[in-house]
Amino acid sequence: MGNKIKFLFNIYSFVEIKIKNEFIEVDVDATQEFYLTQNDILEDCECDDCQYFYKNFIHKPFKILEIIKKFGVDLSENLVDESTGVWCVRNDSHLLHIFQVYQAKGVIHNPQKEIKYSVIEHGLKMEIRLYQSAFNVIDIELTVNKL
Repeated sequence: MGNKIKFLFNIYSFVEIKIKNEFIEVDVDATQEFYLTQNDILEDCECDDCQYFYKNFIHKPFKILEIIKKFGVDLSENLVDESTGVWCVRNDSHLLHIFQVYQAKGVIHNPQKEIKYSVIEHGLKMEIRLYQSAFNVIDIELTVNKL
């Protein structure tokens, strides 16, 4: 009987995502696993603005949100170390500003270790800033402003 070697480790799925001719290597499985340990946004804050973001905004088919989801990010979760909910400002039913930070497991493959990408959709300027905040950790800052 021949020798067999058994490896006891998780095999994660690395995906290469291209944004503005820049490549990011993302461990989607590890990112999804990470979000299982984070808080639901409404666990941290139940204000009307967080409820709007949670129940309405993240379910809209915005291009920028679709990009963030490709990383394995759960848009309905809040990072444990950010216990104030999402920064969302509305005037009556009109969205004025959103700021939220997400994280993904992966590596940005450019010397600056940072990528910015923005689009304008439905009268909103949406921007993501991705930067390498630690080894194998990419912070994703989502900023949305009404034009």
